[in-house]
This record gives sequence, C-alpha cells and structure tokens, in this order.
Amino acid sequence: MIEGPEDWATFMDPAVFGEVVSYTPAGLGARDLPAIFTAASAEVAGTSTVSPVLAIGGVLGFTPAPDDVVTVRGVEYRVADDQPDGTGLVRLILERV
Repeated sequence: MIEGPEDWATFMDPAVFGEVVSYTPAGLGARDLPAIFTAASAEVAGTSTVSPVLAIGGVLGFTPAPDDVVTVRGVEYRVADDQPDGTGLVRLILERV
C-alpha cells in the first residue's frame, strides 16, 4: 500500500519506473526531478490524440501550477492542470509547447 512520499519515491526512481525530467516552475529556475511520464493515445471524436501525463512526488519545495514548463526526453511541455491525489503523488496533465 502506498502511504506517503517515501513510497512514491521508490516508483519515481529512474532505476525502477521513473526518469529524470527538467521542471521549471513559473518565476523559478529549472530543476531536475524524478518522475513517471506517460503519453497514452486516445480517440476523441474520431480523431487520434496523445494525452501526456507526468506523475511526480508531492514534496517538491514548490507547488506545481498551470503554465509551468517541463522538458521530457528533449520535448517541452506546458502544465495544463495539476491533480494532487492526497497520497503524495501529483499528476500533471501536459500540453506540448
């Protein structure tokens, strides 16, 4: 059972499921964070689309917010929505810049 930030850190570890991404909060400098990136495809109104999501640990020293910038595998994304889940995980819904 996931009980808090320490448990999520195991999943975020780049040696397990995670990878290192560059995160730039509005008004602050870029920082490297361990995260889990998924870019699931979906069909919306008959059109295929990709819905990129970044899962990060909630103890960051800043609060993720819309318009923050994330670079994953050399591709830049904008945070469209942040969704804390109450267990220490924050899902960030991304839009490609």
